[in-house]
Amino acid sequence: MKIGILTSIKDLASSAAKKRLIEKHSFEETTDYFDEFPIYRSSEFPEVILVTSKSELVDSDHFNQLKLDFGLIASRHASASGKPALLVHSTGLWSDDESYGGKAHQLSLSSAALQGHTLRVLAQVAKDNHLEEVDLSLEVTHHGPLLVNWPSVFIELGSTEDDWINLAKVKVLEETIWQMIFDLQAPSWLDEGVSYIGFGGNHYASKFSKKVLEGWNVGHIIPKYFLAELTEDQMIQAIDQTLGRKKAVLVDRKGSKLPQREMIKSVSEKLGLDYVQLG
Repeated sequence: MKIGILTSIKDLASSAAKKRLIEKHSFEETTDYFDEFPIYRSSEFPEVILVTSKSELVDSDHFNQLKLDFGLIASRHASASGKPALLVHSTGLWSDDESYGGKAHQLSLSSAALQGHTLRVLAQVAKDNHLEEVDLSLEVTHHGPLLVNWPSVFIELGSTEDDWINLAKVKVLEETIWQMIFDLQAPSWLDEGVSYIGFGGNHYASKFSKKVLEGWNVGHIIPKYFLAELTEDQMIQAIDQTLGRKKAVLVDRKGSKLPQREMIKSVSEKLGLDYVQLG
C-alpha cells in the first residue's frame, strides 16, 4: 500500500508533525527529491513516504505527481475564534473562488471510509492523550489542493500558532498519522458499510461528525451556505469523487431548505441512491 504523508515547509503544524514522525518512526532520507526537499521513507513500511512541498498545502496540486494509493496531509488550521481544534476533511471547491487553492468547481478524490476512520482514530488518540476538551470534528469540503489521482484527507491542528507548535498537540497529529499507516496495511475496512455524501449543515459539519464518530462514513460535504448554488452536475461530481462500494446521500434537514432537499432527493432517485435525512 503506497501511502504518502504530505507536509509543507510553510506550515508550522505540518513541519512539527514531520519532525516528530522522523524522530519517532525511523524515517530515512532517500536520494529522491520533491520540490527540492529530500523524500523520506519508512524503514518499517517501505512503501510509506514522507514528502514536503515548498508551497502552501492548499496550493500543492503538484502532489498529484506522486504515485500513491492514499495521501495523509498534516496541516495547521486557523479560525477567527482561535479555539483549539482537531479536524478532518476532503478537498475541493464548490464555487469559483480560488483564494485558498484548488480549481473552480472541481473536487478532489475522497474516500468516505478513509475520512471516517481518520476522524475516529483522531478522537481516540486525542482521548488517550487527555485532549478531550479540544473541538474535534469534520469540516466540509472547502479548499485546495486539487488531488485527483488518489484519495486524500487533511488532518488539521488548530487554531493558533501556539497550538501548531504545542508538543502535546503535535504528538496527537503524529500518532494519528502513524496509526492510520498501520490500519491501511490491512484495509479491508475501506470496502465496508455505506459511503455517504453530505449535504447541508454548518462548516464544521456537526451532525455528520456525530454520525461518523458513531461509525458512519462521510466523504465530500457541501455546506448550507453553498446549497443555493448547487447544480445537478456538481452533485453528481461529489458522488463520483467519493469512493465507496455502496453510496448514499445524507442530508441535514434543518441545515437545508425544502427546495434544495427536493432537488437532492430527485437526483438521488435518478441515480438509484438511498436518500437519508438527519433531523
